[in-house]
Amino acid sequence: MMRLVFMLLIGLLLLGCKKNNAALKNGDFLFLIASDEGLGQAINAVTEGDSIRNYAHQGLLQIEGTDTFVWHSAPKKGVVKESIRAFQTDDEGALRQMHVYRLPDSMSKHLPIIWKRANVLLGKPYNETYIMEDDGFYCSEFVYALYSTYGIFDLKPMTFTDEKTGQIPASWTEHYQKLGIQIPEGKPGCNPNGMAGSPYLRRVR
Repeated sequence: MMRLVFMLLIGLLLLGCKKNNAALKNGDFLFLIASDEGLGQAINAVTEGDSIRNYAHQGLLQIEGTDTFVWHSAPKKGVVKESIRAFQTDDEGALRQMHVYRLPDSMSKHLPIIWKRANVLLGKPYNETYIMEDDGFYCSEFVYALYSTYGIFDLKPMTFTDEKTGQIPASWTEHYQKLGIQIPEGKPGCNPNGMAGSPYLRRVR
């Protein structure tokens, strides 16, 4: 009996390892865990973050032959296509933890159109206001734009209030003071945690 239990535990362990080491596929959605400070923490504090989804940045993986790239829009960079290592590396040179999500295989037929759209947007600036009507794209807005005709993601009214404290984090207040505009509370938008929660996506790694 003990031997059977032991073998079952080993099998479950190996199954979990296989899942965690699933190979990356063209079109995978990559999400970076939120940092503990600055806007990364502020984004997570006011979005649908939990113990499983606590993301502050995202990108889209493209595999071309033996080369692997990530499309994303980041502060100081705007819309870029760069290596997965560059995508994961923070300002201090450390690699950030990443989770991988995937659409059903039936959606892969749309990838040629997605990459065409991405190339059109390459070089667009980062949207620091997070107002979708403004020029440029923030990270989730960029991915939303690529998939906007497929009904994969929904826009929701944005909030900048931390549900736990009922207060707007200082990082957001300072951010919009520097921009000289009001906080766009209630305007339609999207965020990494909400995008990862799409019923069409499943986490594979």
